[in-house]
Amino acid sequence: LLRSGGERLRTYVDKWLDPLLRWKEKLQELSEFMEFHQRPPTKASEEERPLAVWMNNQQSRYKQLLSEQKALIRHAGPQVSQIIESARSSTFKRWQDKLHQISTFASAHGRLPSATQSASNQERILGQWLDNQRQRHLVKPLDEDKLAMFNESHVLLQDKFQEWFGIHVEMRRYVTRCQELAEFCRRHDRVPTHTDSWSLAEWFAVQRKRIQDLSAERVDLLRATHLIVADQVDSWLEQEQKDWIHLCKDLTQYVGQQQGIPRALRGDDHEVRLGKWLKELQKSWSKLPDAKLRHLESIHPPVARRVEEWRDPIAHWERSYAKLKDFIQEFACLPRSRA
Repeated sequence: LLRSGGERLRTYVDKWLDPLLRWKEKLQELSEFMEFHQRPPTKASEEERPLAVWMNNQQSRYKQLLSEQKALIRHAGPQVSQIIESARSSTFKRWQDKLHQISTFASAHGRLPSATQSASNQERILGQWLDNQRQRHLVKPLDEDKLAMFNESHVLLQDKFQEWFGIHVEMRRYVTRCQELAEFCRRHDRVPTHTDSWSLAEWFAVQRKRIQDLSAERVDLLRATHLIVADQVDSWLEQEQKDWIHLCKDLTQYVGQQQGIPRALRGDDHEVRLGKWLKELQKSWSKLPDAKLRHLESIHPPVARRVEEWRDPIAHWERSYAKLKDFIQEFACLPRSRA
């Protein structure tokens, strides 16, 4: 819809939808040049100089490129990827070569290399290297380049990638944190503080702030660490429910009097507090239980419409788009934020 609003608006929308559009066009230009000439562009030629300068810039700032840009370079063809990635370290190239060897092995044997004693020496070396990647990632996550290449390799490696580095890793880290908390409480018979265990105390404080967003599984893990923790978690949940009821009552009273939704940026302290609360609910509305959403909708028609906008943002977007289109047709320009 936005792109149909005229050439000026279409240009802006294209940039919004794809900030890398110009960069992709230059990469395509380089790919076509090298495919036709079988060589990179040179600064010696006035005609080729702009493309050669762009290519050199990608080489020099390769480490700062986005993961998406690096993936596009890898898929632009061997000539392009080789010339742009030439600035990479020898260590990374050895890592890349090892991953390629494992992909070749998987293609030839239909399985990943094994690190067991029964495997050949060459296979065992590859298998041990693969196991090392998992261990290293759990201690210090692999950089984005390596993770991207892992996930773009042989399908068996992709499956292994998901098994090792997927959401289960995040849950294992949560379990590890709960185990550390349990050990601390067992030794000291209290929860950690920022003076004696800053990292663990900070993590525990974050759980308090996120209690309403935690899954039932994580709440159960947290409660199971120690009786002291279980008591605190129960008090958090009880307080969260009390806060919810109190805020809903305040919202009901405000909307009934003002016939509108409280604003988060303007108004008195009471209005701003309610407005910010609604903003926070909007960010995580999909995690709210259906009972709470129905409770909000029952408060007042304006609140029900706001919840409906959360569920169907397109409806609100279409109304804003209609206003924008009318403005452009009337004034032949885009609206300014500081007008």
